Amino acid sequence: MTVANATPTNATLSVTATGRSGPTITSNPTGIYSSVGLPSSGTFVAGRQITLSVDSGRSAIWSGACSSGGQKRTSCTFTLTGNASVTGNIQ
Repeated sequence: MTVANATPTNATLSVTATGRSGPTITSNPTGIYSSVGLPSSGTFVAGRQITLSVDSGRSAIWSGACSSGGQKRTSCTFTLTGNASVTGNIQ
């Protein structure tokens, strides 16, 4: 009997922080650290759930792959299915 183990497909997530400077956007799992003026990108296994969060008690209006529909939220969670980008407008 032969068992084939598929190699996981990787996807790149690019994150840009705009708006209020100071707070940062980080990811869980780790790999993203973005502050205003310093975009960040990381490579994750496709199909993985990613949570982006703003620190310092701030929130963001998320757009792109993790849209918050114009609502301010402290975090945004989505499944990364392929290369994607997210912007967090820190409030």
